[in-house]
Amino acid sequence: MADDNKCLGFCCGCELIKTNRVLCEDDFTIPGPFTFFNTIDNPFPSQAVEIDKENTKVSIISTGCRTKFIEKTGKFEVTFLGFLICESIAIKKVSGGAPKIVEFPVSRICQDFTFTFKKCKIDRKCIEEGLTPKCQLESISGEDTLSIVGDNDGETIKIKQAIKNIKLEMKLDQIVQLLVQLCQQAPGTLTVK
Repeated sequence: MADDNKCLGFCCGCELIKTNRVLCEDDFTIPGPFTFFNTIDNPFPSQAVEIDKENTKVSIISTGCRTKFIEKTGKFEVTFLGFLICESIAIKKVSGGAPKIVEFPVSRICQDFTFTFKKCKIDRKCIEEGLTPKCQLESISGEDTLSIVGDNDGETIKIKQAIKNIKLEMKLDQIVQLLVQLCQQAPGTLTVK
């Protein structure tokens, strides 16, 4: 019977693996607004223009975040977030016709914030051992209001941008080493009659 498991292809072993352990997840909203102004050359000089919002593309990219452990509560706070805003603005003549795309300079949002992971409590040992958890942004969305400020028919036009209601799905995790048992499925048992 000692060799039954071996004959059936059943084997066990332990392996030391390194993996990310998720400590908590939470959603946050940054109300804003964050306002920017850009002056660009009118792609249709001396003609009245407007922003073609259907063909305008705006994307937001995370550049990182920082966290801080709060001794009193045993929880982590997000203390800093950074974003890059990339825009391709479609400008069209008020009288109609195909739009022209204008690439805006990259805008940056770098600001101190205070958000607490409410559903997450960290074991003090994790901090003592230097296993500091890190925050990761899983998804970002928001609203961007674009408008032309002043005259819309000059050689240049001024565009106002107001970014607000940035919604974040964030995760707090840490890299840990675990000793795990790797096994194939154990054989079943047949009743002898």
